[in-house]
Amino acid sequence: MVKMFKYVLLAFLPILIACSKEEPAQDIIIDFSGNNNVLNEIVKAGAGSSMVNTDAELQGKSFGVYGLRSGTNSSYTIPVFETHSAKQVSYGGGAWSYTPKAKWVRSNYYRFRAFWPYENIVEDDLINSGSDANLLSLSYSSGVHNYDLQIAYAKRYPVEEGVGTVELAFKHALSAIKFNVKFHESEDGDDNITSFYITGLTIVGTLMYGEDGTNATPADFRWISIYKDSDTKLFLWEGSKQFNKTDAATVFDNDGVVFAIPQEIAGGATTFNFTTTKGGSALHSATVPATTWEAGKLYTYNIVIKGASISLNVDIADWTGVDSNIDINL
Repeated sequence: MVKMFKYVLLAFLPILIACSKEEPAQDIIIDFSGNNNVLNEIVKAGAGSSMVNTDAELQGKSFGVYGLRSGTNSSYTIPVFETHSAKQVSYGGGAWSYTPKAKWVRSNYYRFRAFWPYENIVEDDLINSGSDANLLSLSYSSGVHNYDLQIAYAKRYPVEEGVGTVELAFKHALSAIKFNVKFHESEDGDDNITSFYITGLTIVGTLMYGEDGTNATPADFRWISIYKDSDTKLFLWEGSKQFNKTDAATVFDNDGVVFAIPQEIAGGATTFNFTTTKGGSALHSATVPATTWEAGKLYTYNIVIKGASISLNVDIADWTGVDSNIDINL
């Protein structure tokens, strides 16, 4: 009888072991789908940057995504992908794709943290060691990198929320700055702006995105100031653009913007400096009033020339966002 019991137990043992293992959902993989960028003299002659506002623009480059999962929703340490590094996800053929694929474990909790553009950020070696889906840390230098940096965060519990698309809604991590120059309405004639630069900005900073030992929640991000430059000609532009009292000259090319690290501008500490054709080598300067540049905002500074005086006002608008619904099927 005892011998018979042993045979029965051995027969059921493989079944018990199999049931105790955590099995991934069969054939349900992670896929992405989306809807909808110390310094001596930094020369950006004739150049500006492009604002990314549409899905098509976002799809022009890859994004990187980190994934971690947890069985308890308290400690996210298990890599979703085969590596701890960020997974490159590219768009082509009407869909986002990457390889090799990963699968859902339905009983687990998931975190995903993404950044865009993958190619620029990785090539420039901006990501700090230890970054993952809990906390992304990267360094950025305005004027050197000068592209539209975007980030996204998502979480998922498949048992309650299913294994469909995980939405990654990208948001802008930098401030966009734009400059228009024109004559006062009382002035006649035309002139050309021939150079432009800024002094007195924080130009090197570290982005902390996620839980970083402060009171931050997983979806929070903040910038830590690393280096403020008081003397360098930042975002130096050289060219020739005509303006008068009716038509303003937008300083930079492309979308007419440069990207800056979000920061507090102290009154009198930052100046916009430019030259014109009629003014020759004379340098015109406008002091920026105290303000705070926030991430995801477009600041358009309108510089108005009247005789020997210069007035300055600013229009602040929300940056047109890119809502990218990016699904991750595990």
